[in-house]
Formats: sequence, C-alpha cells, structure tokens
Amino acid sequence: MQNISAALYELKMPWILGYLPAKNIGTVIKEKMIAMLHTSGIAFLEPFVATSDPVALARNVTALRKRALMARPLGSARPAMVSTIATSYVRDPAVKAWIL
Repeated sequence: MQNISAALYELKMPWILGYLPAKNIGTVIKEKMIAMLHTSGIAFLEPFVATSDPVALARNVTALRKRALMARPLGSARPAMVSTIATSYVRDPAVKAWIL
C-alpha cells in the first residue's frame, strides 16, 4: 500500500490515508505502479489535486461537492504560492468543498 501511495504522490495525487508514500520504492516498481494506476483509472482522484488556477479550483470544488465528503480533509498548513501578476494560494479543493 505504501508503494501505491508513493506512485500516487509521484503523480501529485492524494495518497492512501494511513499509508505514507514509501521512501525507498525503486524506479521500476514506481513506473509499474503508475502504469497500473493509469490502467485501472485514477481520473476519479483528479478533483482532489490542489491547484492555484481559479477555474480548475472551481471545477474541482463543484465535482467534490457532488460527492459526500464525510471526513474533514487534511489540506495543507502551508499552501504553496504561485506568483503571477497577483499572488494566489494553491488551494485544496477537498477542503473548500467540505467547508461549503
């Protein structure tokens, strides 16, 4: 399960709750895990990916609000910042959907 979490982490996806990503996963194993995840379909995790793009955030929040989020999402204590003309915080769509 930690190998799956490591592959999900590599894909910038939320990993399995309770299974931190393995630190010593080999490159070959990680590539196989990523291929298996793509084959199995991980599109359902896309709305959980944090983003600074307001359009993508709104789309992800809408998708997550349609689901019943039972548990409070972890979010990020220190969200990453992206600088453009204005500074935006990378927001966790699961947290926003849960709050709304």
